[in-house]
Amino acid sequence: MTILQLLEKKWFASLAVALLAFFGALGGSTVTGMFQLNQLEIQIKYEKNKTILEQRVKLLEKLSRLANAAGQMRTYNDYLVLQANIQQAYVICQQSREVGCIKPDDVKSIVEANFKRVELNSEYSSTLQLIKVYFSPSIRPILSDLASRKDWWAPDVEAKFRALVDVASNEIEAL
Repeated sequence: MTILQLLEKKWFASLAVALLAFFGALGGSTVTGMFQLNQLEIQIKYEKNKTILEQRVKLLEKLSRLANAAGQMRTYNDYLVLQANIQQAYVICQQSREVGCIKPDDVKSIVEANFKRVELNSEYSSTLQLIKVYFSPSIRPILSDLASRKDWWAPDVEAKFRALVDVASNEIEAL
């Protein structure tokens, strides 16, 4: 049978239209599915970048608060050293039976000051660890330099905080 003979048959036209409709629908579904998959991948990438950006901003804010809390930490440390010195002087004063010995603050106040120091140190440590996770490896040299300091509240460390904030800010702007 030739193509002309097939075209003359009534059922062939219906079959040809049905086949064209089937393959058209299949092609359309495939294209639509691929488009939706592409859109889903774009949405996932957008959400990932949005989450990373939000976390980076939060960490930058925490880092800034910590840099500003360095003065508080110095005050807590000075207070605790002062209280230890007053305690030693009080014991010596009591042993020599002098009158008017100056007592150190109550234990509750000293414990509260020490607890605040521990909180600041914990926040410092966790913030640096999370910065390591959420920022690129290019930030690690400055981060390591800052993390190596056990006295992160010392006045000379302020420049390291500023450098870390600058690099982190640049990464946030680049995202």
